[in-house]
Amino acid sequence: MHRPVKRNKSDRLPRDKDMANNYAPTVADVFGLLDEWRHLPAYGLETRVAPFFALFLREVLSARFGVDFHSVVIPEFPLRKGTLDANSSNQSFNVDYVAFSQDDQKAYLVELKTDMGSRRDDQSCYLVKARDVGIRKLVCGIKLLAKASDKKPKYVHLLHLLSKVGVISIPDNTSLYEKSFPKAKPGWSAALEKVEVRTNDKFAKKPEVVFIQPTVNGDKRHDKHNFNVIVFDEVADIVEQHGELGSIFANHLREWTCPAGSRDPSGPR
Repeated sequence: MHRPVKRNKSDRLPRDKDMANNYAPTVADVFGLLDEWRHLPAYGLETRVAPFFALFLREVLSARFGVDFHSVVIPEFPLRKGTLDANSSNQSFNVDYVAFSQDDQKAYLVELKTDMGSRRDDQSCYLVKARDVGIRKLVCGIKLLAKASDKKPKYVHLLHLLSKVGVISIPDNTSLYEKSFPKAKPGWSAALEKVEVRTNDKFAKKPEVVFIQPTVNGDKRHDKHNFNVIVFDEVADIVEQHGELGSIFANHLREWTCPAGSRDPSGPR
């Protein structure tokens, strides 16, 4: 059930005289701006609040799936189009986050939606394909993306995060960082070839696809594609237990279950 957010002075932009009086912005001010600006036509809330969701993502997923999660959570995880469709290319889609269970059994592809109208059929289509091909092939696709990309140093960071999870192995004598900064050097491709995607049972199961979104019709925990659905009220119940930031975030999550543009953002809530 939607619980209104109490409005206070910190939800408003400071007046000129406030700035002159050593105005000190707070976390509440940040969320006040996000809440007001989300009602504007071209303002995208999802990318702005992504770090706040990431802070609590492992606990939210653990509450739903009953497993512990690895400390590594990777944002904007690339899904190579040519891996999802053999007739495609080295371009990629990105999924908002990938998280990994601590027991090394499964990966979770997580999409964040702050607007119910932003769910798209084409996105669901490539997420179904990503689930079906499995995490090993998706990671093999990342190696191919790295080889073709002009942003090789950034892919090195991604590969090392994946090695911390254990889904790939980087030999000790492979100096990917040394050969990548400030730009790729001779021998980079040979070093990349030594990076191995694990072929044992690690993450052998298909990844779960999870949507975190404002609401859902009825009491559904899965959608028509059998994607998992976690609504903002569930997230709010978890994050509000974690200090001032969690409490403020939870209040606004409950506010964001109401569609943007559905009310006067300057009026009472």
